[in-house]
Amino acid sequence: MGGWPFGQADHGAGVLVASTRIRNGCEPGRLGPNLKQSTADCSQVKCYMDSGVAGLRGTSIAWPQILDNGFASLDRPLIDKSGLSGLFDINFLWAPLDASDDRPGQVLITAAHDQLGLKVQPAVGPVEQLVIDSAERPTPD
Repeated sequence: MGGWPFGQADHGAGVLVASTRIRNGCEPGRLGPNLKQSTADCSQVKCYMDSGVAGLRGTSIAWPQILDNGFASLDRPLIDKSGLSGLFDINFLWAPLDASDDRPGQVLITAAHDQLGLKVQPAVGPVEQLVIDSAERPTPD
C-alpha cells in the first residue's frame, strides 16, 4: 500500500484561556460593562451580529459565536473556561491589531478584560493540530 509514513510525537501547544475575572475584588464571574445576558425577543426586535477588524457588536449572540468572531485574530487558540453560556448583547471594540506590535493581541486581551470582564491569559493546553515530525519516501510494494 503506497503512502507517506509519517513519524508522530506529542507536542505541547501555547493556548489562551478565557475566564471571567473578579471585578472590584468582590464579585466573581461578574460581566464587564459591554457584555450583558440578552433578554431580546428576536421576533420583536432585530437580532444581529456585526464583526470586523476591530469590533464585535450584536444582540442575542450565542457565547461560542462571540468567542469565535471576537478572538479570531489572536495568534493562538482560545480555550473557554468562563462558564458562560446562552445569548448575549455585546458592544466590544478594540484598536486594530498591528503586525509590527511586539506583543500581538495584547490590545484585544486588554479590551476583553476592561469591556467584557474576561481574563485572557497564556497557558499550555491540548490543541487539535497536525504535526509532521518526519517523512520518508514509500518503499516499492
